[in-house]
Amino acid sequence: MGVISLYSPTFVPQRWHQFLIYIGYTVFAFIVNTFANRGLPYVNQAALVWSLLGFTVICITVSCHVAVSWMRLVSDILYRFWRAADRIMRAQSLCLESL
Repeated sequence: MGVISLYSPTFVPQRWHQFLIYIGYTVFAFIVNTFANRGLPYVNQAALVWSLLGFTVICITVSCHVAVSWMRLVSDILYRFWRAADRIMRAQSLCLESL
């Protein structure tokens, strides 16, 4: 119903629309459980594979984002350390030149 409302701004959802969708899902589940009982293990396996693939993709995406953030943090710290060391070295060379 949300997709219909998104693509058709003049659509006004009614309560009976939601009830018809509920009845449709119930009839579909009844038909699958009654007549397609042999295929349920395959549906179960497909759902398991889909879930594991989704979990894997999410883990890889999050770990890459964390790795990039961590590398930025480390590079920022190292850059600041290098700048501080460079300033100290320049100050020391200026002190040595003034002697």
